[in-house]
Amino acid sequence: MILAGSSAYLAGFIPSGTLEQSPIPGKLVILESTDLENWEEMEVDYRAYAHRAVLAASGEGNVWVATDTGMILRLQRN
Repeated sequence: MILAGSSAYLAGFIPSGTLEQSPIPGKLVILESTDLENWEEMEVDYRAYAHRAVLAASGEGNVWVATDTGMILRLQRN
């Protein structure tokens, strides 16, 4: 999770299959909140899969997520 200005972001993934420690990466999921109680799922590129995700921010409008599979995504509000 990272706080960026007035928003908070949470990154994770949905495991593929029933195994927790599957060698196959899962679909990346990003959640956004402005009050830390109500979270909305953000639209994420369909090609984004990961076992781990790291969030980084530089101000309110500049938030990125990097995955262990080599993707770097810039988050944008719709």
